[in-house]
Amino acid sequence: MERQYLTKNVSETRRLGKVLAEEILKIKPKEHALVVSMVGELGSGKTAFSQGFAMGLGVRQRTLSPTFIIARRYPIQTPRIFFKYFYHIDCYRLKKADEISATGFEDLVSRPENIVLIEWADKIENNLPKSRLQIFFRHIDKNSRQIILKV
Repeated sequence: MERQYLTKNVSETRRLGKVLAEEILKIKPKEHALVVSMVGELGSGKTAFSQGFAMGLGVRQRTLSPTFIIARRYPIQTPRIFFKYFYHIDCYRLKKADEISATGFEDLVSRPENIVLIEWADKIENNLPKSRLQIFFRHIDKNSRQIILKV
């Protein structure tokens, strides 16, 4: 399944992330984490989308890009849901795909109570589970972005 969206500014990109996260919370957990991989060039909206996504999950902390530390963990505080933690991973600074192992990545994606969102996921393609939501970001112009979701 594929869905395409066009956002005209940062606020719309954040709002799309928020709406998607709210829908994800309705999904019945599987035997592993719910993984969202994001791919797109620098400045294409991945971080803005991630911030909205965190809001939609009920994360109350300010979400910062984990570019320099690779991964951040946030408790999901939405009542009456199965998911407990949101992991925001940014692979931009990784030189080799196997560097992701230092974050405990394999353990994170094996736990069904986790939602794991990964920026620059193409850098660790071979480490990703086959069953995941894929999101592709593309610049249309200075403010507009095409966002494609594939399941």
